[in-house]
Amino acid sequence: MRKVMLSLVSVFLILSLSVFATGQKEESYPSPGKTVSIIVPYSAGGGTDQMARIMAPFIEKELGTSTVVVNKPGAAGETGMAEMNRSTPDGYTLGLLGFPDNYSMAAYKKVSFDNNKFEYLSSFTETPTVLVAKKGSPFTTFKEFLDYAKANPGKLTISESGDSHTITSVLLEEAAGIKLTTVNYDGAGENFNAVLGGHVDAGVLALLFAKRAMDQGCKILGVAAASRAPAYPDIPTFKEMGFDVKVISSRVLTVPKGTPQPIVDRLRAALDKVGASREIIDSVNKSGEIYVYRSGRELETFIAETRDTVVRICTQYKQKFVR
Repeated sequence: MRKVMLSLVSVFLILSLSVFATGQKEESYPSPGKTVSIIVPYSAGGGTDQMARIMAPFIEKELGTSTVVVNKPGAAGETGMAEMNRSTPDGYTLGLLGFPDNYSMAAYKKVSFDNNKFEYLSSFTETPTVLVAKKGSPFTTFKEFLDYAKANPGKLTISESGDSHTITSVLLEEAAGIKLTTVNYDGAGENFNAVLGGHVDAGVLALLFAKRAMDQGCKILGVAAASRAPAYPDIPTFKEMGFDVKVISSRVLTVPKGTPQPIVDRLRAALDKVGASREIIDSVNKSGEIYVYRSGRELETFIAETRDTVVRICTQYKQKFVR
C-alpha cells in the first residue's frame, strides 16, 4: 500500500512540475534573445511589405525582443501563405496577410495553403479601391460614366491588376446594371500607367494611387468604401450614390493555428497597445494607407462579412479571375 502511495505521489509531483514548467515557458514569452519574424508573402517595396516594416519596430518595442520582416514572394502571395501554414506555432513567426487575397485566391483555384490554419490577431489598415477616369476623360462624375455605359454596353474599357480590382468591377456591373470590358495588367504600376496613358477609359486602383492620379489630371469617380476617405473628403462613395459596392483590403497579422493560447493572448495584448499608439497612427496615415485598427470580435466580424462577399463573387465569376 505504501509503495502504491509513493508511486501516486511521484506521479503527482511529475505532473505538477510539468505543468509548472509549461506555465513558466508560456509566461516567459518571448524568451530573451529570440527573434520574432513577420512573413510577408509579397516582394519588398509593396504595400504589405511597407506596412510590415512600419509595424515591426513598434512590435519589437512592446514585446521587448528583436523583430524582422521576411519576404516570401511567389505565385501572387501563395508561396508565403503556405510558409505561414508550415511555421511552428510558437509565437515566433507571425504572418501579414493581404486580406482578402487569401480568400479570393482559394475561391477560384486550388491553393497550397489552408485558410482554416490562420489565427487572426489584428489589422491596422483599410484600403478601398477607387474608380479613376483616364487623363482627359469626358467623364467628370460617376453618373456621366454610368449613363454612357448604359447606352453603350461593353464599349467602355476598364483596367485592373488584382483580385480586389476585379471584384470591384464585377460589383459595379451588378449594382449599376452595366457591362464593361476589362483589361487586366500584371501589376499596379502597369495599371496606373494604362490609365494615365489613355489606353483604357478608366481603371480600378487602390486608394493609395488617388493623389498621384489627381496630380496627373485624372478624375476619381468614386471610392468603394463605407464612408469617404478622410484624406479625400470630396470623393463620393459608391454607396452614397446608391450602389452597394464596398471593396476593402486590409493587412492582417496572423499566427498559425495551434499557437498556445497564453502566447496568442500576450501577442493580442501587445498589438492592442501598439494599435493605440499615436506614433504608429501617424506613420500609417503618412504612408497613404487609411489607419483602422481592428482586433477581437470586431476583426472577426469584418473578416466574415468581407470573406462572404469575396467568395461569392470569385466563385460565381470564376472565369474573370483565372488568368
